[in-house]
Amino acid sequence: MKPILTSALLLLGLLLTGQTPISGIINQYAAVTGIEACAGRLTVDDAAGFAAGQSILIIQMQGAIIDESNSAAFGNLLDLGEAGRYERATIQSVAGDDLFLEELPLNAYDLSGRVQVVSLPVYQSAIVTAPLTAAPWNGSTGGVLALEVIDTLTLHASLSVEGQGFRGGAIQVLASNCQFFLDYNDYYYNLGNWRGARKGEGVAAYLSDKEAGRGAQANGGGGGNDHNTGGGGGAHLQGGGQGGEQSPNSVFSCQGPYPGLGGKALTPSADRLFLGGGGGAGHTNNAGAGSDGGNGGGILFLLAGAVDGQGHALLAGGADAIEAGGDGGGGGGAGGTVVFRFETLLSALSVDLAGGKGASTDNLVDRCYGPGGGGSGGRLLFDGAGLSGIDLDGGAAGVNLNASSACSDPANGATAGTDGQSAFLSDIPGGATPNQPFAIATQPPASINACLDSLLQLSLVATGNSLQYQWQIYQDGSYVNLVEGAEFQGVQSPVLTIPNVPAGLEGAVFRCVLTDLCGDQLHSATTLLQVIPLPTAGFDLAITGLYTVQFANLSTYAQDLLWDFGDGNSSTETDPEHIFAGPGSYLITLSVQNACGSSLFSDTLELLPPAVADFDLDFSGGCVPFDVQFSDLSTGMITSWEWSFPGGDPASSDQPNPTVTYNTPGLYDVSLTVSNAQNSDQLTLTGLIEALPFPTADFSFVLSGDTVFFTNLSSPPGLSYQWTFGDGSAPSAQTNPLHVYPDTGLYEVSLVVNNTYCGSVASATVEIVPTAVGTLSPAEAIGIRPNPTGGLLYLSGLPARPTAVRLWDLRKGNIRNWEINGPTGTVDLEGLPPGLYLLEVRLPNGAQWTKVVKN
Repeated sequence: MKPILTSALLLLGLLLTGQTPISGIINQYAAVTGIEACAGRLTVDDAAGFAAGQSILIIQMQGAIIDESNSAAFGNLLDLGEAGRYERATIQSVAGDDLFLEELPLNAYDLSGRVQVVSLPVYQSAIVTAPLTAAPWNGSTGGVLALEVIDTLTLHASLSVEGQGFRGGAIQVLASNCQFFLDYNDYYYNLGNWRGARKGEGVAAYLSDKEAGRGAQANGGGGGNDHNTGGGGGAHLQGGGQGGEQSPNSVFSCQGPYPGLGGKALTPSADRLFLGGGGGAGHTNNAGAGSDGGNGGGILFLLAGAVDGQGHALLAGGADAIEAGGDGGGGGGAGGTVVFRFETLLSALSVDLAGGKGASTDNLVDRCYGPGGGGSGGRLLFDGAGLSGIDLDGGAAGVNLNASSACSDPANGATAGTDGQSAFLSDIPGGATPNQPFAIATQPPASINACLDSLLQLSLVATGNSLQYQWQIYQDGSYVNLVEGAEFQGVQSPVLTIPNVPAGLEGAVFRCVLTDLCGDQLHSATTLLQVIPLPTAGFDLAITGLYTVQFANLSTYAQDLLWDFGDGNSSTETDPEHIFAGPGSYLITLSVQNACGSSLFSDTLELLPPAVADFDLDFSGGCVPFDVQFSDLSTGMITSWEWSFPGGDPASSDQPNPTVTYNTPGLYDVSLTVSNAQNSDQLTLTGLIEALPFPTADFSFVLSGDTVFFTNLSSPPGLSYQWTFGDGSAPSAQTNPLHVYPDTGLYEVSLVVNNTYCGSVASATVEIVPTAVGTLSPAEAIGIRPNPTGGLLYLSGLPARPTAVRLWDLRKGNIRNWEINGPTGTVDLEGLPPGLYLLEVRLPNGAQWTKVVKN
């Protein structure tokens, strides 16, 4: 009960102090079966025990290329390849058996070289409560103990990877068919061949059918050849010891002059870590005899802030080969690797990287067998001071345990391994390129405006590994790669620069093709380029009212505009209408701008007094044909005239002072429309022009003794008349006067007719002659009735003899004649138009004239 209680109390104390107790195997191991370095992906055989955020070591255990000739050069390193490459990494995520790293792998690993992932536990503080160790190397994984302690690591036990490195060669007990007179000196044999023992494991994988024999397996010791020779010791940065020979007691016995050679030294490299080489097996042909080669030391990787060693050690030595019960002994394993970085050493701590001892052999007293060669010392990489002891010694060679006259030296040719090396620990290698998902985080814009001849940049933000960029432009139905030059710059970068955007790129479509380290591609969103020239201001205007002006914006590429009307008023409308206070000169200014610049355009507007139509003329009437001279009296800086002259020739005119002829009588309007730059006005005078026909004077007359009946035949009607009878009497204005002359004679009668504008004269000579009979007495008067009459007239009082009767039309003269026999008779006026007529009755003593009215 006491031990259990003590352990429980110790654990409780550790928990209270904040230190994590650790012991045994703290690491997880997985063989890497696939690598997609470009994606930071490791595929492992078993991802159990690994999680996101976990630190790991990636390390390639083998992969070197060696000389495989059947010579002493067998096992020489021709190319280390990626053997020993390692780095620290952090798991970003785990998906199935895929581990995705936060940074891309630094090294290019060769999966044929046994790559493994080892977890790297990180503790704030820790205490080793019991020995801390690693899983031994099994050909795929193991052999590595790794941890990090940020603060203090306290040791109550040692950390050990002794003998957990490359495996020693295993003995194969085969009956020997050796002949004393034959030499079995080849450097390699296939397994199962009694002529050679198995080689120790090293950084180069075993070669098919060459797994046995005395040649070294890189840093793995060679196996002893027939007969009963010792195996070679494993190597690290120094060579392993050679195995011992077998010396028989008779020259007729099988000889053993060809022991296993020591492992070949590896080339030191700061970025490579190696397991210690395994020792070669001793040659064995008897059951219970011989021994395996010792395993090499493993890799111990320790980072700590402070270490409280308390006298314990970091152990990574090679394993001693086990004593052989006869026959050849195995070679010792080489010391492994200790990587140790610390800031403070609080108490004693030592490091043991000694090579393993070669196996001694329990020989017969009459012969000496071949003991094993010693393994070389290991390698210490450290950054710190104050270690209490560092053991890098090579392992001692084995000996024949029994004195024999067959050999003067108990080792019988077996040699010790060479001492190991220590060096300063440089930076722990690790990837520096973040492993980012391949994606476009920020796309370029769907469209972008650029000023003509300005600098334009299109950019995107993408995540991914070692991205390559290629900007393209859409031309003739497909996208074409842009070429670096004066027009386009940064065509293979995240930012495409066009130093001087030309007009020819208007409407161009761009995109970027991204390729990641794995060769996968993404296409960015497309960007439509719209090239914006500098704005140009311009406008037109139209005067639509007396002082009303409609402005038309003719600017190009303008986004914002401001009108200044020159009268203290402004506007931001596109096509404003503005009413000015009155006539005058106004400076109109239009200011425009866009994202690329601004522009001004100014023009002077002259607003005139209003156009007012007015005119005069020389005559407003006359007898056709007559001319009228019109004179424009309009005001307001008239620029156009539109005359309308109904009935005139011409009927219209655009002259300011036209002359018009009127040929047709009538009453006519005159209209004048005048315009200036801002308005129009019209004046129409109704019935202004009176065009009259020219009058024609004409008359006829009828004599009746000294009385004359005048008939006015002038045209047209409505005239004024003036009759002059030629006898000195006063003129008459009657239309159809009757005039009595005072005496016989010739008289010049004139008729003057006038309208408003013109007149005409007609003249005729009237002769007054003495009558043959004097004036009729009342008894002699002829009766005529009815008067007025509708047609028939009855005459009475006529002489007994025939009497001539004549009817006179006052205009046409004598129009009808009758002759009546007897004192009474009739005359017929049927068919004559109504009017005044003269009826003449011829009597022996003269004529009787009677006015007759036909109704």
